[in-house]
Amino acid sequence: MADPGLRPKRPWSFGRKNRDVVGIEIDENQIKIVHLQQKGMRREFSHVAVHSIHGAHDGGTLPILRQALEQFQIVNPRVFLTVPLPQVITRSIEIPSQDPNEIREIVNLQASRHTPYARAEIIVDMINLGLVRERYSKILLVIVPKETVNKQIQLLDMAGLRLEKVIFPPEAVAIVANKMMGHDADEGAYGVLHMDYAFTSFIVVEGAKIVLISHLGRPKGK
Repeated sequence: MADPGLRPKRPWSFGRKNRDVVGIEIDENQIKIVHLQQKGMRREFSHVAVHSIHGAHDGGTLPILRQALEQFQIVNPRVFLTVPLPQVITRSIEIPSQDPNEIREIVNLQASRHTPYARAEIIVDMINLGLVRERYSKILLVIVPKETVNKQIQLLDMAGLRLEKVIFPPEAVAIVANKMMGHDADEGAYGVLHMDYAFTSFIVVEGAKIVLISHLGRPKGK
């Protein structure tokens, strides 16, 4: 990280009524920033930026992030971070329960079995994909190394941003796609193909809820 002495005073207040939303994604090669601004009853994309940070250390990434935010002239931002999909481990498992609390407890106990990391080294979340057979629920485990997320949160903090939420990218894609298409839950499922420079993912969505996800990373250098 950069010298803590470079940490700026936050120039913004962070009330719930702010009109600016900033989405940020950082991987080893790029930093992507999206700015949504509320205009009347609608939110519209105001700015989109992609900057190369290939080979830059964290101290080199910080000025790029600050400069982009200054160019956007953002006021009172709500900040959301998406974890790059190649850094996320996903596992589809079946749990012999339909009770949300019991499912969560089982997932927390079993999560470390599906990763090379110790339980204390990972952040675990899940998406309930629905009932698959009698008294069994299909669960999508979402697992991220804790160190990855903590480093990015520290970077945002040094840029003067207070993070509101960390988001699993396919969930965000599903919500946005559903709103854009105006689908209701009873209109059936549809597929979304998301192609990024580092991966391709296929998501099946029904009523803004993910029911299937498959993703494939691209070879390095491609």
